[in-house]
Amino acid sequence: MFIEYTKSICPVCKVVVDAQVNVRDDKVYLRKRCREHGRFEALVYGDAQAYLASARFNKPGTIPLTFQTVVKDGCPSDCGLCPEHKQHACLGIIEVNTNCNLDCPICFADSGHQPDGYSITLEQCERMLDVFVESEGEPEVVMFSGGEPTIHKHILDFVDARRGLFPKIDHTQHQKSRWSI
Repeated sequence: MFIEYTKSICPVCKVVVDAQVNVRDDKVYLRKRCREHGRFEALVYGDAQAYLASARFNKPGTIPLTFQTVVKDGCPSDCGLCPEHKQHACLGIIEVNTNCNLDCPICFADSGHQPDGYSITLEQCERMLDVFVESEGEPEVVMFSGGEPTIHKHILDFVDARRGLFPKIDHTQHQKSRWSI
């Protein structure tokens, strides 16, 4: 059963290709075809009924107040809130560092293992927060992430900067802790 058309990429050459979301044997699959590498199919969700039921949470998109980039190559090549976006940023994520004092075996970021890691400055964080507010007006959520953001030497300054822009937010939650402020 056909559900919808979408875009994907060829798993070999990473070229953007047309794709279809389909249900077969109570599972949801993404079917796509690359002119050079042929057809591919990938399991998207193991329970078609649950996948279809989740659509009730979809809501019409809300356009951002301002866009942060221009369209050059289109999705998924251009990153950021460009004029092609039909939805605002639901969650602002600020990557404050790549350092980590944990060694979680399931870490998707492989944090703490990059030899050329980084830590942002307070000025960079403030600029990111300003751009987020410019795009969203009164955002409800911002997340400090990274590696492990709580070991950044300026994390409390970042939280204070956030508090000035988002007075309605009363706590900050990180990968390993939650702070009430």
